Amino acid sequence: MASTIRIRDVASALGIVAACAACADANSTAHGSDSTSGSGVGTSHATLSESGSTSSASTGTTSDDDLSSTSQHSGESAETSSSTGGADVPGGPCAGYREVRVEVSVNEQGDLPALEGVECIQGLLRVLSDERGRPINDLEDLYALSEVGGLTMSGLPALVDVDGLSGLHTIHDLLTIGYQAPGVDQCTFNPVLANLDGLSSVAHIGGDIDICGALQDSLTSIDGLDAALEGEISGAIRLQQLQLLQGVGPLTGVTRIGSLILNELPAFVDLTALSDVEGAANLLIRETAVTDLAGLEALATIDSRLTITRNSQLTTLAGLDALVGTDELIISDNPLLPQAEAEAFAESVTANYVAICGNLDGPPC
Repeated sequence: MASTIRIRDVASALGIVAACAACADANSTAHGSDSTSGSGVGTSHATLSESGSTSSASTGTTSDDDLSSTSQHSGESAETSSSTGGADVPGGPCAGYREVRVEVSVNEQGDLPALEGVECIQGLLRVLSDERGRPINDLEDLYALSEVGGLTMSGLPALVDVDGLSGLHTIHDLLTIGYQAPGVDQCTFNPVLANLDGLSSVAHIGGDIDICGALQDSLTSIDGLDAALEGEISGAIRLQQLQLLQGVGPLTGVTRIGSLILNELPAFVDLTALSDVEGAANLLIRETAVTDLAGLEALATIDSRLTITRNSQLTTLAGLDALVGTDELIISDNPLLPQAEAEAFAESVTANYVAICGNLDGPPC
């Protein structure tokens, strides 16, 4: 049975935090001995929870709205599954205790000292600003943290960087930066967070990656994720409402991706980092500034859906010539893309459902 510790008062967490700092030693002496009991070594990992609630994250994509939604990776999710994202990464202070599920919720700068020296958090670490407390300016007290079950950072008006997480090497499940609630158009974002360089030591992210800026953000790149993004990526990467993002440099060398969602990125012009991607489950390119699809030359198959829509500067589909087939193909409402070119492209690929409309000289959708 999985265990969850709920601590509502930050000060009362200090004893458990002290125990957590020694979890690596406990791991070597009691590996697997009492990891599911809700007491002893298996629960000696720091947890601070405002709500005390737990829920299981779910995945799935059935529509464009679903594809661009981050609801399954919300800041409200307090429990991570050890099966999500594949097998555990060997080594690290939490090895052998993935079955214990805990939540750490940090809501103001004053909460962070309670986590100083903590090396591992087996569940979701949520860093969410509380207007009643002192804004979170930095994450320096998390210098010792090397491994978390999942990481959410959202609604942090004073956080400029994540350099305090420079020791983090493993995120077993989800990474969420900016949270978009179900049915809400705008996400809760981090307005002055300019880069993700503090995550440059992260070599493994086992779940989906969601980054959202509500078109009021300062994030210019996702380059800090380079080490974690290579080879085949089974999860989804959703980049949404980021007003300054121009490309996806860290995806260079990725050969397959679960789903790639590029949504409401008004400065986004460069797909060349995707030049090694040969297959994907879903690809959505919506409301970007791309003029062509150069960079997708290796993309041969999309399992579920390819959607290219509302790209105001797109004039040609050149670059997507290698695509053989997809289940659903939607090319719509691209005002500078000739309808005839879109229709010819649709004829060249195998698809069970095709919607080509709203493009230059084409019928409305």
